[in-house]
Amino acid sequence: MFSEQSPPVCYAAYLLLSDDKIYFKHKGDLYEPRPTSQVEEIKHQLAVEAQRQRERAEFLSRIDRARQGKTVDWSQDRARLEILERFVLQPESPSRQAMEVLELLERSQTPQAAFELMVELGWWSKHENLFLRRSAYPLSFPKKVLDVAQQYWQSPPPDPDPGRLDLTHLKVYTIDDESTMEIDDGLSVELCEDGSQRLWIHIADPTRLMSPGDELDLEARRRSTSLYLPTGTISMFPKELEERMSLEHGKERLGLCVEIDLDPQCRITGTRLRRVIATAQAVPVKRMGDAASTNAGLQQVWDMAGPIRRALGKQVDTVAQDSRGGRSV
Repeated sequence: MFSEQSPPVCYAAYLLLSDDKIYFKHKGDLYEPRPTSQVEEIKHQLAVEAQRQRERAEFLSRIDRARQGKTVDWSQDRARLEILERFVLQPESPSRQAMEVLELLERSQTPQAAFELMVELGWWSKHENLFLRRSAYPLSFPKKVLDVAQQYWQSPPPDPDPGRLDLTHLKVYTIDDESTMEIDDGLSVELCEDGSQRLWIHIADPTRLMSPGDELDLEARRRSTSLYLPTGTISMFPKELEERMSLEHGKERLGLCVEIDLDPQCRITGTRLRRVIATAQAVPVKRMGDAASTNAGLQQVWDMAGPIRRALGKQVDTVAQDSRGGRSV
């Protein structure tokens, strides 16, 4: 090879060939060159492994920073952390990748060890709701849903019922906890000249800020409801629209309303369903009693509760008696 066959040169050539893992292969007592395609494939494999080792080293570096309480961007490690998530949530189906990550970090290969690691890294809290995680209920909204929400916030779609009944002259009382953000129902009372009363049951109308079949509508159908948990609320709609859909205190809002006519004995004499415009007045549930004593309108609502309950009770009793008597009501 070098036009010289002295022992030192031959031994040096032997060392170079025996150390080489790319260009030559050992076959019997000889070394022969590898084909070009094989050389390129080996180079590629070595480059991939080198990249993998760099990523592992960087991952371990980020782990150390997190353990020191420093802020860490985990975007590059999302795949690894999601593998650990799945191991915690579905321990009956452990993956090889999860075992490799735990082994790399010198942790026991158990779901509890993986959970403790996720907490230690700040990926989860120590009170992480694993039941919620297992349910696969979405914790955030896709960008396309947020885009539609922003569009409707700036320019709502046309109102399907431009002739809504204006009830802004009535006080609509909403009775909820002070922390409630989604205020979706309220009551108001109207006294009629003949001594009868009219009860209005108001329901927020979120359909005003969406169109059938759009991304917002499809996402709401997929979620079905907002989730109220000890750790917080996961809403059915993006926050931007949620507040505008809600019967917010002091704001004109569109809603659906059941209009119920009552005689002086609070018996139902007629009902109607209407689309309305109304203004809500929030009453914290803890202060309901005190508020009623100083607010005439709210006191009316309060005073109607007993008679309505008794009237409904009599109607229920009548239905029960007729049913026992074999009559159809």
